[in-house]
Amino acid sequence: MAITIKEIATAAGVSKSLVSKVINGKPDVAPETREHVLQIIEQLEYVPNNRARNLSLGSNKDIAVILPSSNYVYMRFIFRLYEELRRYAYNANIYVTEHDKERERSIFQSIRANGLAGVACFIDPEGSEETCNWLEKLNVATVTLGEELCSKKFDRVFCSEKDMALETCRIVSERSAGTVHVLMLPESKAYERRRNHCIRTALQNCGLKAERVVFCQVSEVSAEEGLRVTRDILKLHSAGIICSLSNVLTAGCLRAMNESPHQMHEFDIVTLGDLSLLQDFGFSYPFVTFPSEAMARATADLLHHRISHADAPAKVKKLKPYCHNS
Repeated sequence: MAITIKEIATAAGVSKSLVSKVINGKPDVAPETREHVLQIIEQLEYVPNNRARNLSLGSNKDIAVILPSSNYVYMRFIFRLYEELRRYAYNANIYVTEHDKERERSIFQSIRANGLAGVACFIDPEGSEETCNWLEKLNVATVTLGEELCSKKFDRVFCSEKDMALETCRIVSERSAGTVHVLMLPESKAYERRRNHCIRTALQNCGLKAERVVFCQVSEVSAEEGLRVTRDILKLHSAGIICSLSNVLTAGCLRAMNESPHQMHEFDIVTLGDLSLLQDFGFSYPFVTFPSEAMARATADLLHHRISHADAPAKVKKLKPYCHNS
């Protein structure tokens, strides 16, 4: 059972109000008394109830950020969001569901118990309505990220998957001098099916002739699978473009290209995914991804607005994709 302030006060021989002053760092406590109470707190291994403390102080500054996975694209967003939240003196608490509904349920229960000030949540299309129901129960300032809609009205920031696919195919059509090999995702998840559909539709609308496009179905999203498929493509000895729908697959593509340096000048790689880190290592391939910096800024601004104006109408912020066309 958790230790209470009353038990600390009894053990220290002081009042509950004085213990509260020590815990909250109030200045009007004699140094020797403060030291005595702190020793009792350490001996009893007291852990403060952050929710109660924040409510009593009226200064809850903790924001939960919920991600569906820990891939590089989300990590870039998190680093930027951390900086943006600091402008408003908020603290970021990071949670990753790994597309696991039971894990997501446990995360929401933990957030609800700690009574945070707000939540920024990427909506996983595998269970968006259930996620939104959990968010509604939290009854805190909420910003959802992603284009999956649900019946609940939250502030929302998103970059359209369709727009990213159109930009990717525009770059492909501009650079293509041969066959376009498109690495299609395995369609095991809703977002993979949607991304495949967006790319197919965009390719049909960008003027490429059907006979110049080869769809290569991958069995899993991994660097090893990208390596295997790219090796098979390079065996064809036909110049062209590899269009990868995942930066994870692209990592394998680059490994295969490095194995065949004499063929690197014959192929180009265009990726729907963030490759900005590779630019620091001398790689400069085109890529299209959601704008991490703009999304982080908009998320922090909307959260702060919602915390300050709880009854304001919900806002939706649509952002343009970030394109690097080397």
